[in-house]
Amino acid sequence: MMYRIMVKSSKLILDELGLSPKGAIHKLLDEEVERRCRVYVPRKDGFLEASGTPSLPEIGFVTWDRPYAKYQYYGLLMVGKKNKILTNKPLKSHGGGLRGAKWFERMKIDCIQEILNTLKKAIGRKAK
Repeated sequence: MMYRIMVKSSKLILDELGLSPKGAIHKLLDEEVERRCRVYVPRKDGFLEASGTPSLPEIGFVTWDRPYAKYQYYGLLMVGKKNKILTNKPLKSHGGGLRGAKWFERMKIDCIQEILNTLKKAIGRKAK
């Protein structure tokens, strides 16, 4: 007696679970990171906070698309009118609370477990 066992390829399984590089779970991860970072992003006029975008198809990136985002992220003051000059002076963040420099790192420390739980639930729904 001979038995043949058919097993799906790992790529097919990952695709079905939404875990492939452009799959639903990766998209959800990017969206969760951007959403949870909002309360950490410095806010004076709201433009920087609103510019956060999960970068599809480049899965795994969230960008804040403002010319001053890098300096806000590292918390460094820029001076000058037209051609701004970077200083080593720390910025004072607007908006209070959790807002300030290195918002992704701080959000990750605070929210990693909730993000993982969200992803686990989403994978569990797809696996059924």
